[in-house]
Amino acid sequence: MKIIMEKSVKSYLEKVGPLLLQKESCNNLMLGILDRLQLDKMDCNLGYVEENGRVISAFMRTPPHNWIIADVEGRNNGVSSAIADFLYKKGWEVPGVLGPVSDAETFIYRLKEPGFQQYV
Repeated sequence: MKIIMEKSVKSYLEKVGPLLLQKESCNNLMLGILDRLQLDKMDCNLGYVEENGRVISAFMRTPPHNWIIADVEGRNNGVSSAIADFLYKKGWEVPGVLGPVSDAETFIYRLKEPGFQQYV
């Protein structure tokens, strides 16, 4: 599993757009923000998770707001833990998280484990 941060909104949409559109109604917040980011230059953090060269998840944040984890069919909670680990190791602020309940709970649980600075 590989976590990649993207700087270009256009490139990010090319990578994760098809994944987000598989569950469009569940991912409408991310899609709407990405649409807005194409028009207005705003601070944003755009990340996705690859496995065997295939995008399997996406996450993003427009500071100072919460991180958003995409709703993706058939993904295991290990992805949410990996995203939490990645953000922690990079020292990025995590004011909160939005996403499918099981993913958000896994994400928060991971950040509350011993050895992690609790900042959720």
